[in-house]
Amino acid sequence: MAARSVIIDDGFQLHGRVLDATGQVTATAVVEDASDLENAIGELKKTLGTAREVIVVSAAVKAGSIALPPGVVGNLGFAELNQMVQFEMAATLGQGSVMLGEILLHRGYLSSEQLAALLEQQRASRRDPSQGGFKPLGALAQESGYLGAEQLEGCLQQQLRMNQAEAGLVPVAGIGQSASATAYGEQHATTVSLVDQQVRDRWIKALRRKGFRAISMIPLVGSCAGVLAEQYQETTGAVIQLHPTFAGVVQVADGNPTSIEVIPFGGKPLDAERLGNLLQRINSPTKIVVPANESLADLVRATGEHKPPQVHVLEDEGGLWGRVGQMAARGAQQASRLVAPSVPLKNPRKPLSQGPLVPWAAAIMILVVGVICGEGVIEQKLVPIQEQLASQTEEHIALDDRIEQYSEWDFSIEQEMKRRDELLAEVLPIEARNDLIENVLATRTDFYGRFLKLLMQTVGEGVIIDGLASRGGEAFTVDVWSIDPAQGGLFVEELTRRLATEGITVEVLSTRKGKGKLGIEGTELKLAVAPERQEVATSKEEDDDAGQ
Repeated sequence: MAARSVIIDDGFQLHGRVLDATGQVTATAVVEDASDLENAIGELKKTLGTAREVIVVSAAVKAGSIALPPGVVGNLGFAELNQMVQFEMAATLGQGSVMLGEILLHRGYLSSEQLAALLEQQRASRRDPSQGGFKPLGALAQESGYLGAEQLEGCLQQQLRMNQAEAGLVPVAGIGQSASATAYGEQHATTVSLVDQQVRDRWIKALRRKGFRAISMIPLVGSCAGVLAEQYQETTGAVIQLHPTFAGVVQVADGNPTSIEVIPFGGKPLDAERLGNLLQRINSPTKIVVPANESLADLVRATGEHKPPQVHVLEDEGGLWGRVGQMAARGAQQASRLVAPSVPLKNPRKPLSQGPLVPWAAAIMILVVGVICGEGVIEQKLVPIQEQLASQTEEHIALDDRIEQYSEWDFSIEQEMKRRDELLAEVLPIEARNDLIENVLATRTDFYGRFLKLLMQTVGEGVIIDGLASRGGEAFTVDVWSIDPAQGGLFVEELTRRLATEGITVEVLSTRKGKGKLGIEGTELKLAVAPERQEVATSKEEDDDAGQ
């Protein structure tokens, strides 16, 4: 096996590993902010070097186990199986809001205990105004010396990028091995992987631009489940990958994965009591816990649930990421080592019957000429010609696909340009159009940036932003839900104070009791937010001139 790179995406950071031909790790690297994927891969390349083939292990690839009737995998095509998996697992691709505390945990700025202390300090400041009033979590962490202003700004920007929703999910599924049914008529448990096609294509494009080539893309959860058999010689048990913000649990029975589950911690700091309850709820004779860092390993030991032979804490020299890298590299050589399969890196090609006619016509002509020239010429020339034609056919198919895609893009761009010109011609004179667009965009971008940043810094516990809508280029309506009117009032006061320093006004449009989008009784407020406008008085002389 040639040297390969393994890039592990935990949803917040990228962890790079280079493995040599023996499977040993020869280089490691970490990039704290993975939200700008192409730049993050470029940073990893400085350490990973020239190991061009890359195995991607990503939290964006979801793993699961679904029940399929016997024989269905071998008898259905890719499209039909893909639809079945999407129906069962598409809901797992939804992305919830990422909390600032989760980013601080993953970057290592805070431990679970430190985060819990800061949240308690934040709650106390809300209850007791004499402590200086309510403060956002980031400001408290900075004041406590856990990170600097530049580091906090980087975390806030990462949170903003990660919470930007992407519309139009197109799931792509990978089908793995099926466990045998244990009774007549019972459906087979089949392991599957699922990823949004946009996420997959973004990875492939970013890797290609940095000189890498993806050879597989597998889920993070379950990627090191093979330690159950390889290190502990057990065929039945549970492997628990413990991360700062979630746990991935893979149940294995008789050597076959029976269930794959992701348990999120809901943005709350993990403590020994919660972790102990989690380990107790997992019903398995053998539990292998693989923590992502030393702090989580200490937390497992603090639960008192870490004693063999029932519970083992796996603490390799390379940690969780080293184990994931080794298991992923072995799985690239032998797919049966993986609990969940790689998702397809390419969509299936069109059938040749739907492809271009020219290569087939050329093949027929060459075949006729070969027959006329005689049997000897056929034996000497036909085989290499057929191989060449097969290669050309694939090139033509790929070229036609690209031309078709480029034509669609060109047509779409042309239509959009035409529509834009028509609208601009109706609204503005040609002489003033460019100046007006530049001024409007500059004004809106400045207002959006100031407003969203201050809004995110003001939201605290007990207050949720239920809705955000634009009433125009420079105005918003904000739907807010709070547990009680006092918390809502404090939020409005704090938001009004912060926005006033930026020349932005806040008006309470309505206040009423309601359940909000969470379905919990509380107080709903509707706010109007807009920049202050200065009214210029018109003198009497100017009015008279205007009248003339």
